[in-house]
Amino acid sequence: MGNFVALPVFPDTTGTEATRAAFPTVYHLNRFRICVAPPGKQLHRYQTIAAHLANDMPKYMNAHTAAVQAGAITWNGQKTLRFRGVAKLRPFSVPIWLVEPALFPLPIGVKVPEFLRDWAIPDIHTDWVGVQPGSQTETGFTAQTLKRNFHDSSDYIIKAAALALFIEAAQLNWYNPLFIREEYKWEEIASAYAIWVNQHHFLAGRRSFRFLPAKTLGGYPDGDERWVFETAAMERFSLLPYVASQLAMGKAEDIVRPVWLEMVQQFCKQNNLTPIDDKGPSTSWSRSDKISYIQHRFPSYTTMVNSAEGQSLAKQHLKIHP
Repeated sequence: MGNFVALPVFPDTTGTEATRAAFPTVYHLNRFRICVAPPGKQLHRYQTIAAHLANDMPKYMNAHTAAVQAGAITWNGQKTLRFRGVAKLRPFSVPIWLVEPALFPLPIGVKVPEFLRDWAIPDIHTDWVGVQPGSQTETGFTAQTLKRNFHDSSDYIIKAAALALFIEAAQLNWYNPLFIREEYKWEEIASAYAIWVNQHHFLAGRRSFRFLPAKTLGGYPDGDERWVFETAAMERFSLLPYVASQLAMGKAEDIVRPVWLEMVQQFCKQNNLTPIDDKGPSTSWSRSDKISYIQHRFPSYTTMVNSAEGQSLAKQHLKIHP
């Protein structure tokens, strides 16, 4: 099986046709960019920053939103990164029987007890990404989301939380022989299901990180010497567990926006780069301080890649398309 399985933006093969019809896949394209002052005599320093983006990712993420560590396990011979996000997931905000057996191997008719419906796992969610082969250049790299086939430290924290919950529930129901008999079965089901959700990347697809001259991106005046740092993604949001988690966390766009806005700011701060005012490439872009960004939803993969922004990403972000 291997340590990882790639989670591509397309095709979406998760679940069954019935589950995908009931909970349609949402495709999401986003870009976050900031302009910085021209390098002048520091051109070599700028080029070095760009060439080391993959190695330096851990220092660009703020632990309040998402911390990053270099992965100890490779994927297809490529470097991996382990994102540890701060996110309150509620895997039981819907009954498990709605998602079995297509999404998780549970017996027919098994339901989550009512007292578990609002149970939230600890404020962690571990995502792994791998550097997409052939994507790393002197301007940055593109990451592929991965589903891991092994347990890491966050899974054991989740399992401990589930066990503690059921010990507490058992103490409240000490007089109920039926509950006591079922206690350990439910603990195993609950912890295994929560871990299963955690092992799947919250958003599947690819994200690119680039630092390069603005003129390379296009849309800037001839002779403009400023540089741009941009992170962009083509992703899909699918599967009922993600929908259930979204109910507790908010819309996907609202979840990822603060992570990447903060990451862009950290990039400038850590590299002592001076952000400069810049209008978005078009009126469809939004602004946050000196950062320009767009976030668009699409009903299908085809409409996303054929959109003007999808075509633009294909030209400017290597290997962002499958």
